[in-house]
Amino acid sequence: MARAKSVRRRQEFLGDQVQEASPTRANSSRNALDKLVAGMDKVKIEKGRKKHCHLIKRALKTQADEYKIVYTDGSTYVGQALVSTNPLQRHGKGAFEAHDGDVLNGTWKDDRLHGFGTRIFTRTGDRHEGMYYKDKRHGPGTYLWANGDKYVGDFYNGRMHGSGVLISSNGDIFEGCKWEKGVIASGTKKLINGDVLHGFDQGWVDGIYTGQGRKVFRNGDEYVGTFKANTITGFGTFNRSNGDIYVGEMVLNKMHGSGHLQFCQGGDARGTFVRSALHGFVRRAYSSGAIYEGNFENGLRHGFGLYKWIDGEAYQGMWENDRPHGNGVWISEEQMYHGIWSGGVPHGHGCFINQHTKQTYFDDFIQGHNQTGTIVIHELHTES
Repeated sequence: MARAKSVRRRQEFLGDQVQEASPTRANSSRNALDKLVAGMDKVKIEKGRKKHCHLIKRALKTQADEYKIVYTDGSTYVGQALVSTNPLQRHGKGAFEAHDGDVLNGTWKDDRLHGFGTRIFTRTGDRHEGMYYKDKRHGPGTYLWANGDKYVGDFYNGRMHGSGVLISSNGDIFEGCKWEKGVIASGTKKLINGDVLHGFDQGWVDGIYTGQGRKVFRNGDEYVGTFKANTITGFGTFNRSNGDIYVGEMVLNKMHGSGHLQFCQGGDARGTFVRSALHGFVRRAYSSGAIYEGNFENGLRHGFGLYKWIDGEAYQGMWENDRPHGNGVWISEEQMYHGIWSGGVPHGHGCFINQHTKQTYFDDFIQGHNQTGTIVIHELHTES
């Protein structure tokens, strides 16, 4: 008779541990910054033509080295000026209030903000302070958005460019980043929930990453592989904190497609996965040494398959909900049964053979017992 083996039924899954990384406010921040880069030049006309603010309406000397200049568009400047030019040029320390309410305060050279300065954007409530070069943010600086986002780092020609840190109002942080023309080229995103996403290549677009990367989860899990729009999608390796390792295809943060799952307590599964559950043809090796080759459905043995115990026993046939169910053959050193199964035991018409005497019995079985009660086949216990 079949020896009792420990029963443990469960679904194999991994994906519930994987959580999608939410996009930060970097999208709106970056778009706003691009608009404001253009907006910063609104006091000028095209290169080679005069600026609006050069059309001086009047200029008054208020102190020994300070002037108040009023422009025809309503803009005003109070500060040091270069009087040797005609018209006067902003030059030295001073504050300029544009006709739209924006305020530029700092060091001026040749009528442009040049050196350390600040700019307050009245319409949006944003603020920048840092180095300027000919009216453009250029060099180290800090940009504060009205929504609470904050960038600290390098600027080039008006845009974030070089090294910089972006802190979103929701608590997410981009750090160790390389910026190019206002967007992240490479870097790390630390989510407020404790997860960390490292982008290996230039895959960041508006705070969303696509490409090869690495994500470390707050529970200790780690994934290295392909990302698509911040989700784990593509081929990669997922290491669970408990020691389980999956190598294969992923879709929307779940094991999906062909893959190999190795369990920390021994055994593995190699085959197809659907939404992180074994589904389709799979070769499953168990920690006891038993092996199943056959069909799975939603993480359970279901359909046709072959299960071999380490001592040589084997069952081949139909399965349902992880148990022999339907037409199948069970063979041990002493016995063989070929017939109908239900819930792991013979239940229906079948043929029993004594392997030693070669006697054959055809009978109808109910819950593992034949009609006369002379033959009893216990439930086939398998690992799950």
